[in-house]
Amino acid sequence: MASIGITGGAGYIGAKLAQRLIQEGHFVKIVDKQPLKDIDSPNLEIANGDVLDEKVLEQFVDGLDFVYHLAAIANTRDCSNNIRKSIDLNVLSTRLLLEKVKHKNIKGFFFPSSIVALYGELEYIPADEKHPIKPINDYGVLKRASELFCLAYYRSFGVPVIIGRQSTVYGPSPSMKLDCAAHNFIHNVINGKDIVIYGSGNQKRNFIFIDDLVEAYFKIFTKSFQNQDILGEVFHLAGKEVITINALAQKIIKIGQGMLGAQSKIEHKQAQNEPMARDLKISITKVKEYFGFEPRYSIDDGLKETFSYLHTLNKESRRK
Repeated sequence: MASIGITGGAGYIGAKLAQRLIQEGHFVKIVDKQPLKDIDSPNLEIANGDVLDEKVLEQFVDGLDFVYHLAAIANTRDCSNNIRKSIDLNVLSTRLLLEKVKHKNIKGFFFPSSIVALYGELEYIPADEKHPIKPINDYGVLKRASELFCLAYYRSFGVPVIIGRQSTVYGPSPSMKLDCAAHNFIHNVINGKDIVIYGSGNQKRNFIFIDDLVEAYFKIFTKSFQNQDILGEVFHLAGKEVITINALAQKIIKIGQGMLGAQSKIEHKQAQNEPMARDLKISITKVKEYFGFEPRYSIDDGLKETFSYLHTLNKESRRK
């Protein structure tokens, strides 16, 4: 049994990851300001605290074998609208946590970064981990700053960092969020509303199902105990398919028609002033070679599972 820490462990990805690690027999320690729902285990310790509080971090890292630093403002618009808070939570917390673990005997420090926000318009496809970094928004700038802190602590102090640049994550979690396109579209269809797409909808996206992402996270954790070659490396964590936003909406409408007889349509509105990359064909060759990881879920299977899960949540919320 390993002792694993997750900052932001009550969040969308963190809660799903905690579930998996506990199922695998590990002890999980979480620090988060938010409560964690629907997970109860003697192998779970939850500290209600702030990752900017150095005393909280000191207690958090004590005795840990591995750290996932997931705490962040993850919504790009929220990040820009609260830039001072975002700099603190998305960058300063990384620096503080690295400082706390640099003299600890941890086997790995995982930091999740972003493909979409870091690369902008791709200069070549499929993009690999050596693609030029060209952040397109505040969120991307802050992710890159934290990446650089991680790599600096690896080079200077030997902190065993691993960076995972991930594509857009979707799928069921104990802590669901609706601020990604797939979840928002499904929510609208379930509630009899049309799907609103800003702009042409022809921009392409790579989506990774959350179970696949957590599997990659778990393989990275496991490998960190066996292979030092992964330390200081950057890996793409992405799905198998690229899909336009229009096609995503059409698939969700079709699922809604089959499951609920839904009659939702697609409505296009003028694009908002947020820069968006138009094509995201991503190479996952490196993560396959290092970890033997390959996504299992197709976009169709993942959307069906997500639709069913959100439909169940919707019915339960109406009963209350």
